[in-house]
Formats: sequence, C-alpha cells, structure tokens
Amino acid sequence: MQVLIVDDCEDDVVLLLHQLKRAGFNPRHTWASSREALLNALRLPGWDLILCDYSMGGFDAWHVLEICRKLEVKTPVIVLSGVVGGYISNRIAGAGARGYVAKGDWDSLASLIRQEIAPTA
Repeated sequence: MQVLIVDDCEDDVVLLLHQLKRAGFNPRHTWASSREALLNALRLPGWDLILCDYSMGGFDAWHVLEICRKLEVKTPVIVLSGVVGGYISNRIAGAGARGYVAKGDWDSLASLIRQEIAPTA
C-alpha cells in the first residue's frame, strides 16, 4: 500500500505508521509537511491513499483537498483530526474527502482504509 501522509508533526506520522502496521497494513509511505512537498509527491504515480491532518498551521486539509481537486487526483483522501464534529465532517466530505476520522480512533481508520482500498491493501 502506497500512502502519502500529509502532516506537520513527525511524531504523529510515526504513530500513524505504527497503527497502520498494527492493523495489518504494510504501508510504504512518503511524508509531506508542506504545500511544496505535497505537490512534489503528487507528481509521483501509484498512490493508494492520502492521509491528511486536518490542521497544520498555515496549511490544512482544505488546501490539500483543493490541490487534489485542481490536479484531478483520484486517490482517496482521509482526513484525521483531534476534533471531529458532524458539521465539519459533512463539509470535508463535500470537499472531496472520503472520510474524516478522529486521531486515536484507529479501528475506524483501519475500517475506512479497508473500505477504500480493499483490492490493493
């Protein structure tokens, strides 16, 4: 599974990768912590999934979804956040995300990933 992780915190990336492995995935990943890094990563083919932090200072999930839309990226985007609310969840889905999961809700994340990429996981 080729995963692009968009997050500004290396510790969160390490934890996320650990939890993906615990859930039975074998992720090969690239970490993008800025708009420029995201654009460079999206130039590479073969992404199965994009996992994106909701808030990263001056760069956030809304920017990631806008870039993906403009570049016509078909890779599923799942947004992770410390706070999940129905209003934001609905807006994020309307902007193109395939899911919005609370950080720490690893079972829901694993289930959503399996749903999105079952044939390639």
